[in-house]
Amino acid sequence: MRLRHFISTEDSPLTPAGMILSQLEGMGEGWLPADGRELQVAEYPSLYGVIGDAYNPAEIPAPPTVLDRIVTFFGIRRKPRLVPNPSYKPGYFTLPRLP
Repeated sequence: MRLRHFISTEDSPLTPAGMILSQLEGMGEGWLPADGRELQVAEYPSLYGVIGDAYNPAEIPAPPTVLDRIVTFFGIRRKPRLVPNPSYKPGYFTLPRLP
């Protein structure tokens, strides 16, 4: 058997939404495997309130251009350019993928 990670989906006094536990066996209701799956925001609002879009943001850093490399070479700091994330879906969020 191997150790698996589970994430709490509901707020309760003992286990707040987003709490991660490691177990050998499956967990009961209110827990999901931390395997990178996509979930609907409407189904898990408490969990989305904690995680948000941290694991699949709407925008991601763009690949560096030649100009970016030149500016970096001279030590000038610039904010990274952001581009739309092709895997982002409005109304959904992604759980962390833990080994």
